[in-house]
Amino acid sequence: MPEIVRNVFGEPLVPCSFDPLTGFFR
Repeated sequence: MPEIVRNVFGEPLVPCSFDPLTGFFR
């Protein structure tokens, strides 16, 4: 798996602040 997860806008996400259910920051 890639170390950096990105949302639909291609912005890098921090795992602890990322909501996988919505694909957006909390």
